[in-house]
Formats: sequence, C-alpha cells, structure tokens
Amino acid sequence: MNLQIEHLIAFQQLLKRDKALDVCRYIVNNQIDLISANDIVDCLYAWSDKSAAGHLFNNWNADEVKHSLKIAERIVSQSEEKAIKVISCFDTDFPEPLKHITQRGRAVSPLVLYYKGDMCAVAQTPGVAIIGTRNPTPEGIEKGEYYGQLYAGSGLNIISGLALGCDAAAHRGALKRGGLTTAFVAGGLHYTYPKENSGLAEQILEKGGAIISEYPAGTPVSFQNLIERNRLQAGLADAVIVIQTDIKKGGSMHAVRTAIENNKPVFAVEYDAAKLNYHPMIMGNLKLLEDNKALPLNVDTEMDVVDLM
Repeated sequence: MNLQIEHLIAFQQLLKRDKALDVCRYIVNNQIDLISANDIVDCLYAWSDKSAAGHLFNNWNADEVKHSLKIAERIVSQSEEKAIKVISCFDTDFPEPLKHITQRGRAVSPLVLYYKGDMCAVAQTPGVAIIGTRNPTPEGIEKGEYYGQLYAGSGLNIISGLALGCDAAAHRGALKRGGLTTAFVAGGLHYTYPKENSGLAEQILEKGGAIISEYPAGTPVSFQNLIERNRLQAGLADAVIVIQTDIKKGGSMHAVRTAIENNKPVFAVEYDAAKLNYHPMIMGNLKLLEDNKALPLNVDTEMDVVDLM
C-alpha cells in the first residue's frame, strides 16, 4: 500500500471531508496500491459501490484526478518552502484523540494537518483546552493566564486558538510557566492571524509548542474555518475549560458541543455575576452551569481537571 500525502490531499479536493477520510481508510484497510490516476479512479468507484451513498458519486475520471494530484503536489511543495510540515491521520506521530472526533454522529476527524513545531510532544502530552471570547473582562484575562499557568505547571498541554482575548491569555500563562502550549488556527500557516499575536506565535514555537492548521499555506481565515477549528481544540483535549463566553455569539460553544458529544468534561469558570453586573461575556458560563453542561471551575475544584487526566 503506497498511500502518499499527495493522495490524501487530492482526495480532499475530490470529496467532502468525511468522505475523503472514509475512502482513505478504505484504501488502508484493504491495502490497495495506487500507482496511476486510473488506479485512483478505480478505487473511488470500488469504494462508492460499498458506500451507503455510493449512488451520489459517479463523475470521476483520470483527468480530474490528475488535476487534483497536481494541486496536492503544489501544496506539499509550498509547505516545504515555508518550513511547514504535513502529517496525516495514518502517521505514527498524529495525535490519537484527533482520530476519533464525531459531530452529530458523523466522523469529523482531520485527514491532514499542517503544522510548525513539535507534533511529537503534542501527541504524547495530555491536554486541556482553555478557550473563550476575544473580548473578555479584565477578570477573564486574569483567569485565562492563571489557568494556563496552573495547568501547564501540572504537565498539561495548554490548547487554544491563538485568538485575542482568552486564547492569548491561556497561551501566555503556559509560556510564563515554561509549559507546552498548542494553537489551532483557522487559516494557512503562511502568516499569523491575528497579526497582533505574531510575537506570541513565535514564543510558542521557541518554547517547544506547536501551531496547527487543517488548511494549506495560502488559505485565508474565514468565519467557517474559525468554527471548524473549534472541534479540533476540543478533539485533542482531555477536558475543556471555558473562561468567558457570550450565550449566542461565543464560538466557544462549538467546542463545548464537540466536547460533550465526545464524552469530554467541560468546566466553566465561576464568577460573581452581580459583582460583574451580569456582563454579557459571562452569561454563557452561567448558562452552561445552569443547564448542567459544565462543571464549575473555582479554587475548590481547579485540581479536579488534573485528576481527570
């Protein structure tokens, strides 16, 4: 079986995410050799015949496959030029938790990841996702840094999204403690988004962490990509901590839903709501706690997170 990274990226061009993952697993499980574009076409039809939705796939041809392979080769070449590494879910250093993410009962694990930094450390270290709004209160910034520092000091990988606000606070806390921290981003690794966190991104890599994306160099950040990356934060983590979030607009809720579906504990930082005048950015925390979708995180429970690892 000679399934190369270019094949995987090509399948991403030809199929939707879950189908690309499914066909690649089919190839690996059946030890199918892919020598030519025609081999790939034959494989796609063989897979679709066994797929419950096989009747939806009937337009592949060798020219289309060759075009997708050229795109894939260009992506791999550009990644090498920019010192971006590429790893697939079939590689040994690929983090095991990311292989088993589901949403609404569907497999949504990433097939390919692009990264800078130490993926081996990421794969071998238990982690906690510390996430929240880009517009936290001063108390939110304080809590983000505090918990990033606390759990990094306990040997955990601090997982977040390199966004302004709570994410950046969690990364900074981990770095202050000299711990491991990993950032999932929503665009290609040819630049840092947001640009205000360029220095923070450099520190993450200098201190042995990693910056990871599903998207090849040249891919801009988009609203949909920001939503999609939330599942990866929850997917890699052993537990999820919400620092602060709005009820309706908070992207953190996407990560929370993924964590709950994948049987991962969620903690929400407790605040004195009256003291903060029921600030909108703590209302999501209150809602999660009221609905029993999250455990309270406070001075009495903070080490429960470590005990779960």
